Amino acid sequence: MNPLLLNRSLTIMSQDNTAKKEEYILVIEPYPAIAEVLVTILHFFHYGCSILSNIDRDLPLWRDQHIDTRLSCILLDVDIRSMAALYQPFDVVNTFCMQWRHTFFAAPMPPLILLTTHPGHGEALQQAGYNVIIKPFKPSVLISQIRTATTQKPQGG
Repeated sequence: MNPLLLNRSLTIMSQDNTAKKEEYILVIEPYPAIAEVLVTILHFFHYGCSILSNIDRDLPLWRDQHIDTRLSCILLDVDIRSMAALYQPFDVVNTFCMQWRHTFFAAPMPPLILLTTHPGHGEALQQAGYNVIIKPFKPSVLISQIRTATTQKPQGG
Protein backbone atom coordinates (compact mmCIF):
# COMPACT_ATOMS: atom_id res chain seq x y z
CA MET A 1 0.00 0.00 0.00
CA ASN A 2 1.27 3.46 -0.84
CA PRO A 3 2.48 5.16 2.40
CA LEU A 4 0.84 8.46 1.43
CA LEU A 5 -2.47 6.73 0.75
CA LEU A 6 -2.22 4.84 4.07
CA ASN A 7 -1.45 8.07 5.94
CA ARG A 8 -4.41 9.84 4.29
CA SER A 9 -6.74 6.94 5.11
CA LEU A 10 -5.57 6.86 8.72
CA THR A 11 -6.03 10.61 9.11
CA ILE A 12 -9.61 10.44 7.82
CA MET A 13 -10.39 7.42 10.00
CA SER A 14 -8.88 8.98 13.13
CA GLN A 15 -11.73 11.48 13.18
CA ASP A 16 -13.98 8.51 14.07
CA ASN A 17 -11.61 7.02 16.65
CA THR A 18 -13.80 6.32 19.65
CA ALA A 19 -11.48 3.96 21.54
CA LYS A 20 -11.82 4.78 25.23
CA LYS A 21 -9.41 2.19 26.61
CA GLU A 22 -6.45 0.43 25.10
CA GLU A 23 -7.28 -3.01 23.85
CA TYR A 24 -4.61 -5.56 23.05
CA ILE A 25 -4.43 -7.43 19.74
CA LEU A 26 -2.22 -10.41 18.95
CA VAL A 27 -1.06 -10.34 15.31
CA ILE A 28 0.18 -13.58 13.76
CA GLU A 29 1.65 -12.55 10.43
CA PRO A 30 4.75 -14.11 8.84
CA TYR A 31 5.41 -11.30 6.37
CA PRO A 32 7.29 -8.38 7.98
CA ALA A 33 5.97 -5.69 5.61
CA ILE A 34 2.34 -6.68 6.22
CA ALA A 35 2.99 -6.96 9.96
CA GLU A 36 4.41 -3.43 9.96
CA VAL A 37 1.33 -2.03 8.20
CA LEU A 38 -0.98 -3.84 10.66
CA VAL A 39 0.96 -2.52 13.66
CA THR A 40 0.90 1.02 12.27
CA ILE A 41 -2.86 0.90 11.83
CA LEU A 42 -3.45 -0.66 15.25
CA HIS A 43 -1.20 1.80 17.08
CA PHE A 44 -2.83 4.71 15.29
CA PHE A 45 -6.14 3.59 16.76
CA HIS A 46 -4.68 3.09 20.24
CA TYR A 47 -4.58 -0.70 20.18
CA GLY A 48 -1.67 -2.37 21.89
CA CYS A 49 -0.28 -5.32 19.94
CA SER A 50 2.30 -8.03 19.68
CA ILE A 51 3.46 -9.73 16.50
CA LEU A 52 4.25 -13.42 16.13
CA SER A 53 5.59 -14.85 12.88
CA ASN A 54 5.54 -18.54 13.80
CA ILE A 55 2.70 -20.17 15.76
CA ASP A 56 4.58 -23.21 17.03
CA ARG A 57 7.72 -21.47 18.19
CA ASP A 58 6.41 -18.06 19.25
CA LEU A 59 3.06 -18.65 21.00
CA PRO A 60 4.49 -20.37 24.12
CA LEU A 61 7.23 -17.71 24.39
CA TRP A 62 4.66 -14.92 24.02
CA ARG A 63 2.53 -16.47 26.77
CA ASP A 64 5.49 -16.52 29.17
CA GLN A 65 6.24 -12.84 28.51
CA HIS A 66 2.62 -11.61 28.52
CA ILE A 67 1.00 -13.85 31.12
CA ASP A 68 -1.19 -11.03 32.47
CA THR A 69 -2.16 -9.60 29.08
CA ARG A 70 -5.85 -9.80 28.30
CA LEU A 71 -6.28 -10.11 24.57
CA SER A 72 -9.23 -8.46 22.87
CA CYS A 73 -8.71 -10.10 19.51
CA ILE A 74 -6.32 -12.20 17.42
CA LEU A 75 -5.44 -11.44 13.78
CA LEU A 76 -4.28 -14.68 12.16
CA ASP A 77 -2.90 -14.87 8.62
CA VAL A 78 -4.18 -18.22 7.32
CA ASP A 79 -1.74 -18.05 4.41
CA ILE A 80 1.03 -18.77 6.96
CA ARG A 81 3.20 -21.73 6.01
CA SER A 82 5.18 -22.30 9.20
CA MET A 83 4.71 -26.06 9.00
CA ALA A 84 5.13 -28.14 5.82
CA ALA A 85 1.92 -30.09 6.53
CA LEU A 86 -0.29 -26.98 6.44
CA TYR A 87 -1.67 -26.52 2.95
CA GLN A 88 -5.23 -25.36 3.54
CA PRO A 89 -6.50 -22.43 5.62
CA PHE A 90 -8.63 -24.75 7.77
CA ASP A 91 -5.42 -26.62 8.68
CA VAL A 92 -3.89 -23.36 9.88
CA VAL A 93 -6.96 -22.42 11.92
CA ASN A 94 -7.29 -25.88 13.47
CA THR A 95 -3.57 -26.04 14.28
CA PHE A 96 -3.70 -22.60 15.85
CA CYS A 97 -6.75 -23.51 17.96
CA MET A 98 -5.07 -26.72 19.17
CA GLN A 99 -1.87 -24.81 19.94
CA TRP A 100 -3.89 -22.19 21.85
CA ARG A 101 -5.59 -24.88 23.98
CA HIS A 102 -2.24 -26.59 24.59
CA THR A 103 -0.53 -23.31 25.54
CA PHE A 104 -3.29 -21.58 27.51
CA PHE A 105 -5.24 -24.59 28.83
CA ALA A 106 -8.60 -23.33 30.12
CA ALA A 107 -8.30 -19.72 28.95
CA PRO A 108 -11.00 -18.89 26.40
CA MET A 109 -9.72 -17.90 22.99
CA PRO A 110 -10.36 -14.26 22.07
CA PRO A 111 -12.22 -13.58 18.83
CA LEU A 112 -10.26 -14.55 15.71
CA ILE A 113 -10.08 -12.44 12.58
CA LEU A 114 -8.54 -14.37 9.73
CA LEU A 115 -6.50 -12.73 6.97
CA THR A 116 -6.02 -14.28 3.53
CA THR A 117 -5.09 -13.31 -0.01
CA HIS A 118 -7.31 -16.01 -1.51
CA PRO A 119 -10.97 -15.02 -2.04
CA GLY A 120 -12.00 -18.69 -2.36
CA HIS A 121 -10.44 -19.53 1.00
CA GLY A 122 -12.06 -16.44 2.50
CA GLU A 123 -15.50 -17.50 1.31
CA ALA A 124 -15.07 -21.04 2.70
CA LEU A 125 -13.90 -19.70 6.06
CA GLN A 126 -16.78 -17.19 6.21
CA GLN A 127 -19.26 -19.97 5.48
CA ALA A 128 -17.74 -21.87 8.41
CA GLY A 129 -18.51 -18.89 10.66
CA TYR A 130 -15.14 -17.14 10.85
CA ASN A 131 -14.50 -13.39 10.56
CA VAL A 132 -12.34 -13.00 7.43
CA ILE A 133 -10.58 -10.09 5.78
CA ILE A 134 -9.29 -10.51 2.22
CA LYS A 135 -5.92 -8.84 1.58
CA PRO A 136 -5.37 -6.21 0.39
CA PHE A 137 -7.86 -4.29 2.51
CA LYS A 138 -8.55 -0.75 3.62
CA PRO A 139 -7.61 0.23 7.19
CA SER A 140 -11.28 1.06 7.83
CA VAL A 141 -12.22 -2.57 7.10
CA LEU A 142 -9.70 -3.85 9.64
CA ILE A 143 -10.79 -1.46 12.38
CA SER A 144 -14.47 -2.16 11.70
CA GLN A 145 -13.90 -5.93 11.92
CA ILE A 146 -11.94 -5.55 15.17
CA ARG A 147 -14.64 -3.36 16.73
CA THR A 148 -17.34 -5.83 15.68
CA ALA A 149 -15.39 -8.85 16.93
CA THR A 150 -14.54 -7.28 20.29
CA THR A 151 -18.11 -6.24 21.02
CA GLN A 152 -19.63 -9.67 20.32
CA LYS A 153 -20.24 -12.06 23.18
CA PRO A 154 -17.63 -14.83 23.43
CA GLN A 155 -18.72 -18.13 21.95
CA GLY A 156 -16.62 -20.25 24.27
CA GLY A 157 -13.07 -21.56 23.99
